[in-house]
Amino acid sequence: MRKEIAVFFSIFIASICFAENSKYLSTAINRFNESIVKVGSAGEKCRDEKRVLPGDLFDKIDASNDEKKIALAYYYFKTITDCTNDAVKDYLLASAVRMLADKDMPRGLRDADGLIVSTHLEFLKAEIKYNTISDEHRKYFAEIKELNLPFSPIKSAKALGLN
Repeated sequence: MRKEIAVFFSIFIASICFAENSKYLSTAINRFNESIVKVGSAGEKCRDEKRVLPGDLFDKIDASNDEKKIALAYYYFKTITDCTNDAVKDYLLASAVRMLADKDMPRGLRDADGLIVSTHLEFLKAEIKYNTISDEHRKYFAEIKELNLPFSPIKSAKALGLN
């Protein structure tokens, strides 16, 4: 009788644990999915706010075209990362929780992290190049308010004569 009670108790505990794990995994998946939607919405909002920079924006600075292009790239990626930063942080947390909750998580979903943070990586690369510009020119670029708002990089480069 004790063995039967022990077996029954073990099965009962296992079924409770399975149900808890199932709820746990389901919640982790739901949060992961919600975070993907938030990243997409944040990116969409940034794209909707993009505008073309005025053609005379850099007229008062004695910087080379290469320096202007570097600054344009830096501020483009900065505005995008600023715009999506909170959503990306939420995504990365949800992704980490999902990976821990779901040991069988498909590899493609694991690889999605790289895609989601790719803009942040490009921003780091642009920042390294931007830091090669003189302090004087960086201070000038930093004072241009339009560079800190989302803009279309290709159309703006054309408007600025930086083709």
